[in-house]
Amino acid sequence: MSASREKKDRQDLSAQGPSEKNMKQKREDADAKRNRTIYTILGVLFGAAAIALLVYGSGFFQSRATAVTIDGQKFTAADLEFHYQMVYNEAYTNSMYAAMGYGTPNGFDYSQSPKDQIYEELNMSTWHDHFVEEAKKSLTQHVALENAANAEGFVLPEEGKQALENSLSSLEDQWRSNINYTSRAGYLKAVYGPYMTYDVYKTNLERSVLAQYYVQDYVDNLEFTQEEQEAYYKEHADELDTFTMTQFVFRATVPDEETDAEGNTIERTEEEEAQLLEQAKQDCKADADAVYAALEAGEDPQTLADQYETYSFVQDDVRLGSSVNSAYQEWAYDSARKPGDLHQAEYDGGTSYSYYVVRFEDRQRDETPSADVRHILVGAAESNVSPTEEQFAEAKTKAEELLAQWKAGEATEDSFAALAQENSADTGSATNGGMISGITPYSGYVETFSDWALDPARKVGDTGIVQNTGSSVQGWHIMYLAAQGDPYWMMEAQSVLSKEAQESWLTERTDSVSAVDGSGLKYV
Repeated sequence: MSASREKKDRQDLSAQGPSEKNMKQKREDADAKRNRTIYTILGVLFGAAAIALLVYGSGFFQSRATAVTIDGQKFTAADLEFHYQMVYNEAYTNSMYAAMGYGTPNGFDYSQSPKDQIYEELNMSTWHDHFVEEAKKSLTQHVALENAANAEGFVLPEEGKQALENSLSSLEDQWRSNINYTSRAGYLKAVYGPYMTYDVYKTNLERSVLAQYYVQDYVDNLEFTQEEQEAYYKEHADELDTFTMTQFVFRATVPDEETDAEGNTIERTEEEEAQLLEQAKQDCKADADAVYAALEAGEDPQTLADQYETYSFVQDDVRLGSSVNSAYQEWAYDSARKPGDLHQAEYDGGTSYSYYVVRFEDRQRDETPSADVRHILVGAAESNVSPTEEQFAEAKTKAEELLAQWKAGEATEDSFAALAQENSADTGSATNGGMISGITPYSGYVETFSDWALDPARKVGDTGIVQNTGSSVQGWHIMYLAAQGDPYWMMEAQSVLSKEAQESWLTERTDSVSAVDGSGLKYV
């Protein structure tokens, strides 16, 4: 075949299209290219998903998501967790004390997670839900107060700055002294939640301290007229006046269990128990009637108390009207009451029954000035241990030496406060220079302490030493009278009027501010 013929044949074949072999090869090449493209895309997608999971697991999104918007400002879960912890701590403490027999149970079990406890059955909300709502309210109020303070140009005073500094220092001490934490960041996350940072904590603490001192500044500048205080007194005289009463109490109870000759308990039926209580009631009632008749005849109360078996007896007992026994409170409050009036009252205690014989002695508005006292407690023994006479004597000698040391120095209130900080066994007041403020006859302090502070002959600057045999740490108090103030009834009037004014003031600044939930609320 000639060369020209071979060329022509190749051209004819080319015109007819590629061979089957060539077509297969091209298909395989195309499939390989498409697969490479798909794998590349999938690789990119899987890589992006892995990165997203890592970022999500790190809390990056959760810590930045808006949990609530208040007055146009956005706040995260960590901001709410700062307030959540405050609300939770209060419920936790109340629950723990209730479990120990102190206070009233609030329904919260401190030993369980808030998310596992129903707070309100109607909508099946948990205690966690409740804490979140309370945290929102707290944050809202703090933000509103911060904005109001800034708008009014309020500047945190030096003591506020110091309080803030002390709180931050305390945080450092807490995590460093706890062997379970190696960093401040770890401690904050453990206490406040996984999204808390030091910057968020500090910002919320600063806001909290500013709000606290802003409110306190308002309260400190409140003044009430004499007319306002008198008006409050007239409305609440029954609770604020002091009542002097002589009281006999006869209490009927079922006698203790009896035993037979062999020491075995003699079982009683319910009917027998009821009969025994009824007999005890009759006996007590007879004694109460006899004492009432004897008092009416003019006999001496103490002589009668020695003659009859009373459950309790007090003569010329002075107490606030708010503390008068409810069994005869209405009788005592009657404006027609006069000295020498007698009354009988009864109280059913279920397993016991009480009979009261009361003689009204006096009612008055107590004008005894309140007192501010600085003191140094020199303990004679450890807490809750009754000292020996020798220990009391040693403590008294030390107290006398400390007082002499103070007198030999500047002998000022400030120097006394410094001495108290260094030496007082009363740790509660020592940090405040031993100051106890607003002491009244009804404050409940040890009698020797109150009697010295409220002695009408006492003058500001007076010092003295009094024995303490009635508190957990017994010993001797070195006393310094720092100031005398308003009587109890006036202090109470000012306190209530101040609280009412404060609530109204807070309402004006916070009621118009509301919180709007955000997507980040679920991370709290």
